[in-house]
Amino acid sequence: MSSVAEEDRKFLQFLWFLDNCNENFKFMRMTRLPFGCKTSPFILSATIKGHIRQFREDKPKSVEMLDMSLYVDDLYLGAKDIYEAYESYLGMLCDDFKGSRYEFEKIKY
Repeated sequence: MSSVAEEDRKFLQFLWFLDNCNENFKFMRMTRLPFGCKTSPFILSATIKGHIRQFREDKPKSVEMLDMSLYVDDLYLGAKDIYEAYESYLGMLCDDFKGSRYEFEKIKY
């Protein structure tokens, strides 16, 4: 999850009621970016791409493909059939990032 800078938390505050009489409450501030914010998809995409770019020197082909084919956290690719997709893209990604802390959870093959 993406952290919210201390100076920006004032924009993500809310009331937390401690009982039903609406007189006992606390002001709470979010420390992590909730996905419902208008800019959340952009921030998530920028965060993912920032992490992927750290592999630019070791895995340039994978990084270029991910950089061009990711939308938020979805990967969009084109191929003639599932075999070509796996051979050309998915196999390379799984092999290149195997053992890293990045998992491609939506990829099923």
